[in-house]
Amino acid sequence: MDGTRQPPPPPDPAAAQARAALARGWAEGLAPGLKLLAEAAAQLAASAQPAPELRLRRQRAARELASARETLGCLLARVFAPDAGDSEALPLLQFVEDESGDREILASRLALALGEAAGAEGLRLQQHLRALADPLHAEAPAALARQIVERWQRADLALAHWRTLQALLHNHFGRLYAQAVRDGLAVLDGQAAPGGSPVADRPGPLLDAATGLPPAPPDAGPRLLDRLHALAAGEAGPPSLLPASPALAAAIAEAQREPLLPVGEAWTVPGEALFDRLHDRTLALKAVTDRPSQRATIEIVALMFQSLLGEERLPAALRLGLARLQLPVLRVALDEPEVFGQASHPARRLIDRLGACALGFEPGPPAADAALGNELERLVHLVEAYPDSGRRVFETALAEFEAFVAGPLQQASGGPGPQALPLVQRMEEREARVVQATVVLRELLAGELPPPRLRDFLFHVWAEVLATTALQTGDLDSPACLRLRAAAGELLWLSQAKHDRAERAEALRRLPPLMLDLREGMRQAGLAPHQQDEHLRSLQALLHEAFSARGTDEDLAARLAGLGRRLDALEGLSPDAGRMAEDAVLAIEQAEGAGPPLHLVRSGGLPPSTPTLARAAELAVGSWFRWQPGAGRSELLQLAWMGRRKRLALLLGRDGRAWLFPLTRLAAHLQAGSLEPAETEAWSARALRETLARLDAEPQRLR
Repeated sequence: MDGTRQPPPPPDPAAAQARAALARGWAEGLAPGLKLLAEAAAQLAASAQPAPELRLRRQRAARELASARETLGCLLARVFAPDAGDSEALPLLQFVEDESGDREILASRLALALGEAAGAEGLRLQQHLRALADPLHAEAPAALARQIVERWQRADLALAHWRTLQALLHNHFGRLYAQAVRDGLAVLDGQAAPGGSPVADRPGPLLDAATGLPPAPPDAGPRLLDRLHALAAGEAGPPSLLPASPALAAAIAEAQREPLLPVGEAWTVPGEALFDRLHDRTLALKAVTDRPSQRATIEIVALMFQSLLGEERLPAALRLGLARLQLPVLRVALDEPEVFGQASHPARRLIDRLGACALGFEPGPPAADAALGNELERLVHLVEAYPDSGRRVFETALAEFEAFVAGPLQQASGGPGPQALPLVQRMEEREARVVQATVVLRELLAGELPPPRLRDFLFHVWAEVLATTALQTGDLDSPACLRLRAAAGELLWLSQAKHDRAERAEALRRLPPLMLDLREGMRQAGLAPHQQDEHLRSLQALLHEAFSARGTDEDLAARLAGLGRRLDALEGLSPDAGRMAEDAVLAIEQAEGAGPPLHLVRSGGLPPSTPTLARAAELAVGSWFRWQPGAGRSELLQLAWMGRRKRLALLLGRDGRAWLFPLTRLAAHLQAGSLEPAETEAWSARALRETLARLDAEPQRLR
């Protein structure tokens, strides 16, 4: 045989058609997209800026982009061509080494933006093309980003102009790539639908025969571990993964001492600066070692945390704390590579438990509980303080976080634990106080029909304030709790329509001290200042509406009609944890038909199997579920409490309502599929699977 290089096999016809649609969608949107980009750059340059130097840079960048727009369009139109990355088809300029490094950094940042813009659709397209044995990978964000940045320079545009317009470029190229990905997927989905191709998405997960739950995707960790062992086998020395060299260990220690963000921004909402800093730190660490296995470990951990931090439902205020765990996890991964292959490793279990409690919010609103953020910060300090203890410090951190979820942690002095623990994370110790506070508020509302916003505030926020104060003072009848109960009564009175001038004058007199009491109560309960402001603004708007309204006979009739429908569902519920299960059933049977916030689930599903019952009893407090009680309704619930006898489970909705499940009913709904875990896969396992998918698409990242 001669030494000539064999051409790659032709791609599958379906892959070729998908790639053609991808390239066509990119080309069709390129010209109008570059026009909009040039216009946006001109508008940015024309905007008033306090720094003249910045304004001049933007003006130069906008001017150069406008003049090179047509050339850039011609170059970018071929990024999806089969020979796009071939040096013979596209003679590359010989850049100096410094520019080569800058180009790689800018391309990596653009790849991150492209991946975020395409989201799950981008990963799905790459997986489909790999399943069709497509040998080309130009659709991968990293490969595409390198092509875009190289062609930017070939159009005689400086990298300095790219950095000046980076935010605009990420936005415009991200939207263009996302649309092209959708065009490519449309071709694959259209081909798969009639014939049932293996590439097509299946209509839903199959249920496990034993537990009745959707099976989790296979863990990608063992495959990643096999790759590391394969790389280590080619290194000098024994055929096993070696611990970090002194130089790499010193570099990790130095990186840990450097703040990820400026001190003034610590523990605030991080933006793109955090991801840029993490990427730069990864490149610096990889440059310290020449061992392929260690460079691959650094890259795998970086990709894993990139996936974790990119989760839409992760409260933004928790991202910085989670990012600080990357270096401790990297230390463990270098010493104990089995962290990738063992879902039971304490480092992965800690990440999974954090995710189970933090990912319960729908994508969109940034809702982060202050107590969870404080606990995460404390655990990060703990893990960072013992860098050489390996898995032991993660075992300690995991045990302390489990205790945090289970109830108030006791300080070393024996004093009360942290305040303002989230309502959804209360168990036996906190549950009694929350129940008592809810009873007090329901007694206050007996015979009343408060506005929905006020009811939500009282049961969602003020009940927490009362419970926290009761834990501090030891009694709901303490003077501090009585003041808070009086404030709730004042708030209820002020929310009612005022009939005459004297009532309105009295309302104006009583409003300012009430606002002070409300703010002080929320502050003592641990709510962040911006959360306090948000609640107070909502209440002030509500009270303004009541001040301007006039009472009617219909309002009074509605309140009287609702008197018999709002029974106290929690009356008779014993604060004693040992009797709570039996007393709860009795109380709800006596209050049958009572409205929210508590409902007893009596029916649904067939008798559960023994494995399903065992699985239900092992559910972790803090986990989220989607429940479909019928009539097309869907509820997002979080497991807030599980009885010590494993007979009852309390699930809370985001609207403040509570659903009490006997364990047999809970297992029956799990078996029937009407109650499904919101997360069918452990958080770290999903991150490792996405990391493996990216490495399959871009194997050069491990080099």
